[in-house]
Amino acid sequence: MLHLNNKVKKDLYMSKKLIVLLFFICFIAKSEEVTLAYIDLYPHIYSDENNVTQGPLSTFLNDYIAPEMGVTFKLVKMPLLRIFKSMDDGEISGIAIAGFNKERNLKYTYPSSYTYSMQSALLTKKTHALKRVISPSDLKDLRIGYFGGGIKTPYIKNNKIELQKIYGLNVWKRNFQRLLKNRVDAVYSPSKLNLISLVKQQKLKSITNIITLPEDPIKLYTIFANSLFNEENNLINRYNNAFKKVDGINIYPSLLIQSSFSKS
Repeated sequence: MLHLNNKVKKDLYMSKKLIVLLFFICFIAKSEEVTLAYIDLYPHIYSDENNVTQGPLSTFLNDYIAPEMGVTFKLVKMPLLRIFKSMDDGEISGIAIAGFNKERNLKYTYPSSYTYSMQSALLTKKTHALKRVISPSDLKDLRIGYFGGGIKTPYIKNNKIELQKIYGLNVWKRNFQRLLKNRVDAVYSPSKLNLISLVKQQKLKSITNIITLPEDPIKLYTIFANSLFNEENNLINRYNNAFKKVDGINIYPSLLIQSSFSKS
């Protein structure tokens, strides 16, 4: 009987330890929710008509990177300028995808591997005289739709163009509407793939042209804020290790090819 009582006590003790351990695991898992903001950048990541985050980047981060990092990503759509301010204030951990430039590199932490690259381009109506771009002078006096806080490639830094900025959410669709109403001559995007995807989605191929700008591509990264939370949780090193372990440099392009917006 004494042996049985000792066994029961031991079982109860082990059960209590297991409960404590499970509680601790749940607490850690909850505390390691990492918020990454994003803007619509088709086909990589965007919100659908029900405001649900979609796109191959969402799949890549949630199904491949997060499990290896031991975190849960919370993906939140925000205006671009608000994203960077929230990163500066330590309110969010980073941005899910954004291009590299020197100014951002001074303020934020880039991982060792880029996710993809993008080529700048313009969208015009077929009726517009501009059919191709060879030099910045080809853009002289054009009214070009652009979004506040976005990357300006060298051709768009041209001071002979009239850059018309808009701010807030859904900047691409709003710029497309401005183009169709002749309020701008062209819409600029640092990502040609973004324009291709949107033209396909909105069935505008028959009335628009996409013109590649002859300049170097820009690399796209998941960028992290230089915040105390990120530093204490060693997020950048964990992301780098996860990206390498899942072979992100090859897996992500594969997911992108499979996405509906990328299919012809």
